Amino acid sequence: MKTIFPVAIIAIWAASPMLATELCKYTDDTQVYDSQSICVTSALAPQGKNNYDIKALTDGNPSTAWCEGVKGRGIGEIITLRWTNASAVDNIWLNNGYTKSNASYTNNGRLRDVRLTLWPLDGLERRQMSFTLRDTPAEQAIPIPWPNLRPRQIEIEILSTYEGAKYRDTCLSEIWPDFGL
Repeated sequence: MKTIFPVAIIAIWAASPMLATELCKYTDDTQVYDSQSICVTSALAPQGKNNYDIKALTDGNPSTAWCEGVKGRGIGEIITLRWTNASAVDNIWLNNGYTKSNASYTNNGRLRDVRLTLWPLDGLERRQMSFTLRDTPAEQAIPIPWPNLRPRQIEIEILSTYEGAKYRDTCLSEIWPDFGL
């Protein structure tokens, strides 16, 4: 007698929005969510005293940055924010590029066009939008156009980049959701 159990497990895994090769950072509950994870599909290996891993995205330090770790400029790489029982998100704020110095900023690539895919907490259909970021190290927001949307997951996929003067890496110094309280 054949069993279909392994096929069902594979089908559930394949339909999951989580990627098998993600690198993640987890945080405990706050007043706006029960838990949060931030994941990336790649990270540049450390070079000398500099680390470019996922921790840099939420450390509040503009002198650190996450840089994607694939060949080329990172087109198709994804940053994923996940929550359990989150409040509505109004904006996703970020500091684009490697903001350690003017040289770090201009020498490395920055995100230009991104696609956001949002999975609402209430199980409604996922929603997508594209957004063009400005080429500036200053804080900037990606506004979420669906009022009161309580997400369980938001993916930010790199569609195009501002090219770095020296390196092909694409970097991001900080990212944080703005929960509409």
